Amino acid sequence: NVPVGELDLATTWYQNVFDFQVQQTFDIQTQTSGLTSKALVSACGKVRFNIQANAPLQCQQCNCSICRAAGFIHLILPLAGFTLLSGADSLSTYTFNTHIAQHTFCRFCGIKPFYTPRSNPQGIDINVNCLDLPLPGIQLEAFDGINWEQNAHTLATLSDTKAIK
Repeated sequence: NVPVGELDLATTWYQNVFDFQVQQTFDIQTQTSGLTSKALVSACGKVRFNIQANAPLQCQQCNCSICRAAGFIHLILPLAGFTLLSGADSLSTYTFNTHIAQHTFCRFCGIKPFYTPRSNPQGIDINVNCLDLPLPGIQLEAFDGINWEQNAHTLATLSDTKAIK
């Protein structure tokens, strides 16, 4: 488990660099059956979404160059656990290699709040650092993305619909 304060480093950095305040207009409700979270997902606030996931959140920290540089903490969910509330017109998509993964960015502030992962193209991968804080708790596992081909199978079931109840 990672303390919530460590997940807030990106928010603190954006507040210092861009002199903005995090909007505290969202609710997080922990229930026995799961977690519902409305999220502030971009520094500019143009993109917003809801997620439904069981608490504690089962997250991965990848060591590949892209995830490490971006500070992306992964929460892979079934699409049924995700609703885009606003900002579809603010999103831009980047693909490479097999073009299965659809890396989604806010075209105004550059934040990558979520994307379609190559390991789970039927699901969605949420950047936990973009969720409104505080979080009710997460379990953080290391993922060896440097050797992605050898390890991707360990992520294959994370977007099963049983992941949200």
